[in-house]
Amino acid sequence: MNKKTRNQQIVEEMINSISKENTLRQVLRDNNIAEIDTIFEINPYERDGGRRGLIVDVQEKNADARSKIMIDLKKGEPIINQVYDSLYDIGKDCSKRIIVYSGGQNDYDNGVPVADFWPVNCLINNLQQYPLGLHLLEMSADTFTIEPHFMQDYFEPDQELPISEVPTREQFMAEAFWLVYFDSNNEGWYESFKTFSGGFRDIEDWGYIIYIDCSFRGEIRLYWDQKGVRYEIHQENGYGDYLGMVLDFEMQGLQERYGSDAVKFENVVGKLPRLHIKYSDRPFDWLYDATPRQITEFAKSMYEDAWGLRWRIEERIDGLMKRESA
Repeated sequence: MNKKTRNQQIVEEMINSISKENTLRQVLRDNNIAEIDTIFEINPYERDGGRRGLIVDVQEKNADARSKIMIDLKKGEPIINQVYDSLYDIGKDCSKRIIVYSGGQNDYDNGVPVADFWPVNCLINNLQQYPLGLHLLEMSADTFTIEPHFMQDYFEPDQELPISEVPTREQFMAEAFWLVYFDSNNEGWYESFKTFSGGFRDIEDWGYIIYIDCSFRGEIRLYWDQKGVRYEIHQENGYGDYLGMVLDFEMQGLQERYGSDAVKFENVVGKLPRLHIKYSDRPFDWLYDATPRQITEFAKSMYEDAWGLRWRIEERIDGLMKRESA
């Protein structure tokens, strides 16, 4: 039996153990999630990456109406896709959502930054301020016992917000892309245990800023919406027309790199100059159907390109400054 087949067998055994009514009742009770009066139906499902799950139709004790509980199980580290599916896909009609992982290695996750305990933990912690019934549990692949991770004790919301203010699907994916997929390429500064510490941005807002710290004093703002990915290069001070000077040398190369129609220089009297570059026509909603690995590769390519542009601008400015001071 190869490793992949064995991993699938382990996941099947794990989900089958939860599917037993007595075990299901005990898991929900012991983890202070729900006291079940009646289980009407248990519907299994599958997802990529060896994930298995259950949608359980129940009558909870002291509840006026039936409700649905989602349990999503994965071998290895938890993945942000589990949370996404619980909110916007198969678990969207559930009142309680349980993310379960076993820890250890899962080859499907290699090199995928969203398959990591810390971003998932931080995300679920952030979402505790909404009445979503989100829980993060760890399951032993050896004993099939389930219990909260020790960090679950810290899931105390700073405030309670109405369900109407839950982040939209766009906001969720924008935050996941820029905070984890993209920023994880910044190996020297990325801290997975500090992700999802703020609000959820709209895709019309800038997604990421790369600072240009020299005589130029500027920044590259990255945006991704339904029209595609674009960069806006801002000059932040008026000490000379450095951006215009850079383009005297670099415009042809930039047009060859991105396309002649993708590069636009905005230089209006009375305003600091800006350079607009269209990086990709790929619409934002591509993220909804792409695999974590496809998104990882796209984020890495964009990151390298944007930082390459940054160093290209700074190198040109340094050269101009040296020539002026000679």
